[in-house]
Amino acid sequence: MNDTAMNRSPVSGVLRTFLWPILAVAVLTSLTAGWVLASQPPEYVSSGAVLVGPDNAESGAPILPQMGTEREVALSAEVAERAASSLNMSTSAASAGLDITVPVDAQVLDFVYTASTPVAARAGAEAFAQAYVEYRNLDLKNPVAQVITEPVLPSAPSPPNYAVVVVLALMVGLALGFAAAFLWDMLRGHLRGPADTARVTGAEVLLSVPARAKVQAPLEHGPGGFGHLAARLSNLIGQRSKNVTLMVTSPRRGAGATTVATNLAVALADVGRDVVLVSGNQRRPDLHRVLGLERAPGVVEVLHGESSLISAVQFTSHPNLRVLAAGTSSGMSRVDIDDYLAVVKRLAAKAVVVIDAAPVLELPDTMLVGNACDLTVLVVDARASSRKDAALAADTLRGLPGSLVGVVANRPRLPRRRAASRPDAGAGPPDSDPSVVPAEPVEPVTPTAERGAARNAS
Repeated sequence: MNDTAMNRSPVSGVLRTFLWPILAVAVLTSLTAGWVLASQPPEYVSSGAVLVGPDNAESGAPILPQMGTEREVALSAEVAERAASSLNMSTSAASAGLDITVPVDAQVLDFVYTASTPVAARAGAEAFAQAYVEYRNLDLKNPVAQVITEPVLPSAPSPPNYAVVVVLALMVGLALGFAAAFLWDMLRGHLRGPADTARVTGAEVLLSVPARAKVQAPLEHGPGGFGHLAARLSNLIGQRSKNVTLMVTSPRRGAGATTVATNLAVALADVGRDVVLVSGNQRRPDLHRVLGLERAPGVVEVLHGESSLISAVQFTSHPNLRVLAAGTSSGMSRVDIDDYLAVVKRLAAKAVVVIDAAPVLELPDTMLVGNACDLTVLVVDARASSRKDAALAADTLRGLPGSLVGVVANRPRLPRRRAASRPDAGAGPPDSDPSVVPAEPVEPVTPTAERGAARNAS
């Protein structure tokens, strides 16, 4: 994540996250304004023009009229009362449809009157023009005002100015949409994307995973894919081919940590590392389901002496990748963390171990596991994880001896099937991690010859 992304303002983050809803509000506002305008009753407009001449004083040069002042006189209460009297209306009702304009560089007043009928429009324009002329010429020997254009009966209603109304409504809709989005973003407190993730956690975003990601071999999503991430981690590991443990965790369940751990293990195996992917989430295990492997024997059976470690480790069709699943639900209520770490240490003596750990803010044992790991990767849902949880998880992991390498900004899809419809539903706690997407199954290798090879290697 570069500095430009880190320094993006919250405003730009809100725009990127809620762009389509904001545009939808703006379009809806414009359409509503257009509909309201179209549903209004028709209006008719008639106008008359009055020429205002110079005031011929008894001595001296004629005084030219100040058209701004003349307009105020035409809009005065005295003129309105005269016009209302001729229209048999109240002063306020008569003045409601009046507008007076002054053409540029002209000594003319245009009396524009709007009404619901053609007759009323012409009558209003006539009444106000005549009332102004009478009032302005009152007590003058030489009249200064005269009607030069009589109002006519309009033949058709005046069309609404749809363009202006729609543009104004569009601007208002954009403002309302952005204000609502910004308020909602503040209230919900969720991450807005990779840039916001980097800013909140204070850690580098190593990878942004699209929602369509599946477990494949090799798995790559452009220059920022898991292959690139595996190469970076390999540089951190250096020449060591064993005694390295990497923990993948999340603030809370649902961020897609299992999917990321699986893809990362596959990518590390693809770059030539001997990798063992270990389930560290015995309460809500999903690792076996993502890879299409057997749930047992696994960690539980090994810790309870029901299976040897060699027999519990499952081989896959991916080169250099083995998996130690969670095991059955029997006895899972209590797993001794020291015994679990001893198993991890035995595996790390032969390979790089990737641990699919439980959410760090939900299970204290994850902290104990992290104490024994060399590297840690935090996985967050870049659109749904809480900012508070992401920041707290990052701060918590920084306090561990192992290095917090960075953050994976995941955008998980919802599962296609509910847990109840899955083949192993009911075998243990329900799958509550909506980020785990049923991937293309990785077929286990026939165990006979390969188990023997594993025993020899161990």
